Amino acid sequence: MALLDLSRSRATNPQGRLPPSTAAEARQSTWRRTASGLAGTFLVLIGIGIGILTLRFALVLMHGVLQ
Repeated sequence: MALLDLSRSRATNPQGRLPPSTAAEARQSTWRRTASGLAGTFLVLIGIGIGILTLRFALVLMHGVLQ
């Protein structure tokens, strides 16, 4: 199995800090990733809630028809 050596392919900064423009882009990217993660979580939770309500409605309807 071949292993990738990523340490050689990356250019490293001797100070260990990101340049200001790259740091700003990294912060913006982090915020976007966080916001999209939260939006996705809320959409999943809303979908689960709608599914539970639909199942409850179907069970109540079936109970009414069977009585």
